Amino acid sequence: MPKKTSLSLPASRFSPVISGASLPPFPEMTQDQGKIFWEWLDAFFAKLTEGVILTGPDGRVAIFNEAAGAFLGYRPEEVVGRLFLWDLGLNQASGYSPLFKRGLENGNSFPEEEVEFVAKDDPQRTFKARVCGLYGREGELLGAFANLGSLAEHRAVEREHRTMVRKVSIGKVISALAHEINNPLQSLRTSLELGLDSRKNRRHRAGYLELANTEISRISQIVMTLRRFYPSNDHETLSADVNFLLLAALETLKKDFNQKEIMVEFDLAEDLPPVRLIAHQLQNIFQSLLQDLLETVLPGSSITIQTHSGPFDAVSVTLASVPAQPLEGSSPDQFDPLAFSHRQGRLALDLSISREIIIEHGGSLEMGDETGKTFRLSLPLA
Repeated sequence: MPKKTSLSLPASRFSPVISGASLPPFPEMTQDQGKIFWEWLDAFFAKLTEGVILTGPDGRVAIFNEAAGAFLGYRPEEVVGRLFLWDLGLNQASGYSPLFKRGLENGNSFPEEEVEFVAKDDPQRTFKARVCGLYGREGELLGAFANLGSLAEHRAVEREHRTMVRKVSIGKVISALAHEINNPLQSLRTSLELGLDSRKNRRHRAGYLELANTEISRISQIVMTLRRFYPSNDHETLSADVNFLLLAALETLKKDFNQKEIMVEFDLAEDLPPVRLIAHQLQNIFQSLLQDLLETVLPGSSITIQTHSGPFDAVSVTLASVPAQPLEGSSPDQFDPLAFSHRQGRLALDLSISREIIIEHGGSLEMGDETGKTFRLSLPLA
C-alpha cells in the first residue's frame, strides 16, 4: 500500500518554486503523487505570461514565476522563501501600511487592494497589481495572490511606445537635416551667382567662390556625420563589446582629454555580455557622448564611466562629468536635433542620431539632471 504523507512544498529544479517556502496544506497524497503535482505546478506557472506572485499565510512569497521576474527584475531564487510580498516595492519609509500587509501579519481577512511594486534596480519603474486573499473552506486566510498583468501585453505596449518615439525622433532628425543642409545650399547658390558675375572684379569673385567652397564643406561634414553613425550595409553583426568600445572611443579623444587635464575614472563590470548594436555605431555613439561631456566639463575636473549588467536583459552604461560648466542659451532638450548645441553653433545632430540608433535597437539613452551632466544608456543584449 503506498505511503501517504501531508503534501508540503519540496525542493525543485524549476525556477518558480524553491524549498523553504510554505503553502497551505493539501489533501494527503502519496509521495509520488506529490512530486508529480509540484512539477506540474512549477511548469504551469513558469509558462504563464501573467506575472504571478503567491504567498503563504504569513505573507512570505511561495511562488514567483518567470514573468513576474521579468517585470520586477528579480530572479525567483532571490524572492521565493526569502522575501515578503510587501518587500517587493511598497515604501515602508512613508509609513504607508497596506491593508493586505496588516491582514497577513495578523492572520485576518482583507479586502482586495491595488498597490505598486517596484523593479529591483530601477525605483522609477513601477507596476500596479491588485492583491487579494486566498481563503480555505472555513474562511481561514491561506495566503495572498498578486497579478502584475500580462508580460506579453506590457511588452507590446512598450514596443508601440518605442515605435512612436522612434517615428517622432526620425521626423525631427529629417527636419533638422533639411534645415542644416538648406542654409549652406542657399548661401552656396548666392555665392556662385556672385562669383560667376562678370561685372564683379576678380578679387571679389574669388572671395565669393571661396565662400561657396566653405559651404560645400559644411554640407560634406553633415553627410559624413550620417555616414559615421550609420553602416554602409545591413549585414554587419549586431554584437558589440561595450567595455572594449568605450576604451576605443576614449583613445580617439585622448589628446583632447590631456589638453584639458581631465581625469577619467572607471568602474567597468567584468564579463559583460555583448549588446545588440553594430560595433562601429556604438563606438561612434560613445565618442559623441564623451565629446559632448568633454566640451562642457570644467578644466582639471573628472569624467566617470560605469558599466554593469542591468535588469531586463540589458547592459547599463553611465557617463558623467562633475562639475559641468553652464552653457548660455542651451536647449532644455539637448536631444532635440533642431536645438543649437555648444559645438560651434551647430545643430545637435550627434546626440539626436545617437539616441535614435539606440532606440531603434530596443535600448534607451537619457540625460540625468544631476549637478553635472550625465548620460545613461540601457543597451539590449545580443
